[in-house]
Amino acid sequence: MSFFKKYKIEIIIIGLALLTRGLFFVVYLLKFGDAGLAYGDTSLYIRVAKNILEHGQFSILENAPFLPDSYIAPGYPFFLSFFRIFTVSLWPIGLAQVVLGAATAFFIYRVGALWSRRVGLIAALLFALEPTMTFWAPVILTESLYTFLFILELYFLFVGLKRPSIRAYLFSAFILVLAALTRPGSQYIFYFFVFFFFVYFFLVLKNIKKTWIYLLMFILIFNVTISPWLVRNYQI
Repeated sequence: MSFFKKYKIEIIIIGLALLTRGLFFVVYLLKFGDAGLAYGDTSLYIRVAKNILEHGQFSILENAPFLPDSYIAPGYPFFLSFFRIFTVSLWPIGLAQVVLGAATAFFIYRVGALWSRRVGLIAALLFALEPTMTFWAPVILTESLYTFLFILELYFLFVGLKRPSIRAYLFSAFILVLAALTRPGSQYIFYFFVFFFFVYFFLVLKNIKKTWIYLLMFILIFNVTISPWLVRNYQI
């Protein structure tokens, strides 16, 4: 079986997501240049990324003293700072977010396909073609990165539920931390997941010992990984 035949659905989904997001990306650049990718809080995130690289401070201030900030979540500014190591242009970030959008569509399909390939295909196509997500995908805001992290976390979570694996829960907890450090609201989703785990494990799974191990490891990894940022903010 050829590669295309084996992964035909995945290739179509990724291609559609790239096409729809890529069209907006190209239109923004042709019509407005780099400025077309900036909107709302973009300048704030870029300023923090600049201060990280040039002054070693996580600060939103434009001038010294660059007092540390605890309002902005660190995930997206650090994401931007990686690109600013190489260039101050915004288009490479927008292009990366277009690719992240396609990867998100792929993992949405894989999440659904754990139970039904048809459900996964419908969900992925809806995401790939949904106008709002395609419109915002290249814009320098947190939406694309956060959505990718959240769906990737769900993928590992459901892999763990489908085929219980401590590795899947560890990845799920760690990626949920990255999502929470991108958009802090995911800190509260964590508690929903713990409740969901508790109910699902005891109603569906039979191995009570493994149930407790998986649940405790998920809680431990999440809290240990996010604690340094919480402690830092508390001190500030």
